[in-house]
Amino acid sequence: MNLSAINEFKKRPKADEIRLALNTEADLKLMQETRLAGVFELLDREYRSAEEIGITEKLINKRLAVLLDALCAAGFCEKSENKYRLSEKSAVFLKSESRFYYGDNLNRRVSDDIIKNSQGLSNWLHGISEKKLHEPEKIFDASFLKAMAQKVVLDGSVYETAELLSELPWFTGIKTLLDLGGGHGLFAIALKKLLPQLSAQVFDLPQNEGTEKEYAALWGENVGFVSGNFYSDPLPKNYDMILCCDIMYPVSTEKKTLVFTKVYEALNIGGHLCWKLMYLNEDRISPCGAAGFMLNLCRGNDEVQFLSISQACRMLEGIGFVIEDILTVEDDYSWKIISAVKK
Repeated sequence: MNLSAINEFKKRPKADEIRLALNTEADLKLMQETRLAGVFELLDREYRSAEEIGITEKLINKRLAVLLDALCAAGFCEKSENKYRLSEKSAVFLKSESRFYYGDNLNRRVSDDIIKNSQGLSNWLHGISEKKLHEPEKIFDASFLKAMAQKVVLDGSVYETAELLSELPWFTGIKTLLDLGGGHGLFAIALKKLLPQLSAQVFDLPQNEGTEKEYAALWGENVGFVSGNFYSDPLPKNYDMILCCDIMYPVSTEKKTLVFTKVYEALNIGGHLCWKLMYLNEDRISPCGAAGFMLNLCRGNDEVQFLSISQACRMLEGIGFVIEDILTVEDDYSWKIISAVKK
């Protein structure tokens, strides 16, 4: 297939430099908050379980393991057989008993926000943080959608996703597409540019219709909009393909299952689901971006269940889908796309 129609979606020059700077900033923030919360002082160069590490401070094992996995992903800790230890650099520079301890220097670079967040991290580990409800109508406003749109254009993932999907053997035969929770609609827009006769719609909250229309006009495509909340509302039916990109992170597997059951029912026989999501590998500490993202979601929301590829596939198979392929979107966060069919 000729991909020239979506060349504008290719990764922008200097994008990798910008993303590297942002990722480095996130790692430093994680390190500072963890250090101020006193977690590095609980660790050493001996492998121990989360339960063994947190027992003296009475930390919640499950939450501590999520934090330790993120620290491993960022290189501050190491993991083997579900046990953790400090990495060499952390033992040398972040442990107060070390002759080369750098903590007092780092204290001079601490902002008020870091201090506040470190206290929040400590509270969360001790189980006294306030639970945050997942309220889509409050979270997914125009500002949020535009931020996400800018990100997927910057990193080239719209182009890479469309390119991968265009190579699937059934792709050119689809006539109807629903972009579930598509918000800005850029993924649907790119696919419609490849298949001009495609009838494409975005299903999202009513408040987001204006943003979707704005991006459709900006990128020169006619993509429809269907209002609804996929957690509580029925989905329209008779689609050849349903695309799910980067949605349902903050909810349980049970809620994900309910939504994908609706997806299954909305597809034609022989219809295809393509689910793009940031997945954790089986070790739960890679890729780096996914492990850090999981930590951010889990703080204050115990309902979050971040899936590995095998867990996601088993869930879909339990609904009735047949897994066709697993595609990797080439970027630092290692997003994957599960392609599944309704037989």
